[in-house]
Amino acid sequence: SRIITDTAIIYDAGSVIYVNRPDNGADQLNQWDTMVTRTPTTRLCNVDTVTMIDRASHSFTGMVFLGDFVPYRRVAQRN
Repeated sequence: SRIITDTAIIYDAGSVIYVNRPDNGADQLNQWDTMVTRTPTTRLCNVDTVTMIDRASHSFTGMVFLGDFVPYRRVAQRN
């Protein structure tokens, strides 16, 4: 996964990339923070939350409420 500061979280699933623009808390997204998720299942969904933790101090920096996951298929590279 990758964070786009103040905007979105990108999840790379190989041939598909999922982009999540949070419903609330996007301003808490910082590419230098660590995302912590606790889910009842093995998959994230649009009702889950993500806690943001500072990498250096390990302190809480914010909470993000996920929105819908939008899939984008990678285009095959031609040689």
